[in-house]
Amino acid sequence: MSSAAPQAVNPATLPTYDDLSYQRFLHDHLIPNTPFLLSPRWTERWGARREWTRPHSRQSGLLASLDEEDMCRLLSDVAPRNPPSSHSKQPSLPVTSQDQTSFATPPSLPNFAALTAYGEQIVPVADTTQREFSEFARDERPLREVLELWESGEGRTLYVKDWHLVAELGGGANARGVYEPPACFLDDWLSPPFEVLTSSSASTADFRFTYTGPAGTFTPLHSDVYGSYSWSANIVGRKLWWLFPPGTEPRDKHDELLFDVRNVKALKVLQEEGEVIFVPSGWHHQVLNLDFCISINHNFFSSPTLPRVYAALRSSHDSCVAGIADVLPDIKARLGDTVLPDGRTAWEAEWAEVLDGLLERDAGWGWEGFWTCVRDNLVNPPTGSNLRPADDDVAHFVCTALEQYKASPEWRLLPAARAVATEVETFILGLKP
Repeated sequence: MSSAAPQAVNPATLPTYDDLSYQRFLHDHLIPNTPFLLSPRWTERWGARREWTRPHSRQSGLLASLDEEDMCRLLSDVAPRNPPSSHSKQPSLPVTSQDQTSFATPPSLPNFAALTAYGEQIVPVADTTQREFSEFARDERPLREVLELWESGEGRTLYVKDWHLVAELGGGANARGVYEPPACFLDDWLSPPFEVLTSSSASTADFRFTYTGPAGTFTPLHSDVYGSYSWSANIVGRKLWWLFPPGTEPRDKHDELLFDVRNVKALKVLQEEGEVIFVPSGWHHQVLNLDFCISINHNFFSSPTLPRVYAALRSSHDSCVAGIADVLPDIKARLGDTVLPDGRTAWEAEWAEVLDGLLERDAGWGWEGFWTCVRDNLVNPPTGSNLRPADDDVAHFVCTALEQYKASPEWRLLPAARAVATEVETFILGLKP
């Protein structure tokens, strides 16, 4: 599982589920690493669906959807649903008559009055006209300021992204009043659902986000943090997704990811209001708001994707090695052949520590942090046994990553990480039949 080969996806087989058991999710999507949609049935009781929406009315300006001609062009080759959900049917594609183009199911509009309850929360705001490397330029400001701009018809290129709403609410009942993750996604090793987290820890420890912005705002092509999965629920409006299986993502002549793939052939998915999309590990994707949108997103991983997450961290480690290779001769010259009491060569030990520190800054965690995450989720699983793989399967997935790590120099050179990985190995031995 650690090296995903490019895979073909037949758009005619993209499923949309009214009901989905964990076992079907595990065997049809989690392990094979394939996308799907959950119908609006899964979100219809969420507080956010009741309180953050107001009925559709013909709008112009900021709250309008994309131009209908653009909409028809963008949606001409979206993936059909097979089988279509009884709640979603087929996507609400444009219906064209002699005089006009319209949609059978118009989206809701955002209820800005309800969102003012969170107005003092400080949120990241991207300006989608100002590119900054592989993303958009961002600043931070109170949500209230952004809502005021939108209510006045301004700020049409501003997109609130990666807003840590759940952490700001303090988790627990306050968060459940907004939404509850679908049961199949509760085996979450990154940020267990509604664990109490303070806003001060949100930027580094929380992977549950809210997004909101006008039609036309978008997220450029990317893959998710740590090689994780993600799920995203539309509360208001519709989104268009461009999905690329691992190894098929489009790159330019310099081997850099394309920023905007609107003219590239892809698996295109129209996500309706109320629907939830599952994005598999390592799948690059771009997302466009067709209407004014509000969505809720979780990045997560669990034992089946651990080999992929390990591979992503190993790739980041290799990039760190290449990035500071010129430092190594200086370390060797300074420390020479000195041997530490534990048998490690001093220069190797320092080099490994320097790399691990850079890895933590670059990727968000180093090897000790990675194995600590694995250990903690093994010891205290985030969900019951009916919503996670069987113990022997968990052991298999973890051992796949563990054996690769034990074959690496870091196993020998980073004693703190080795100690935690050894705890993982001991625990796994108890899971095996």
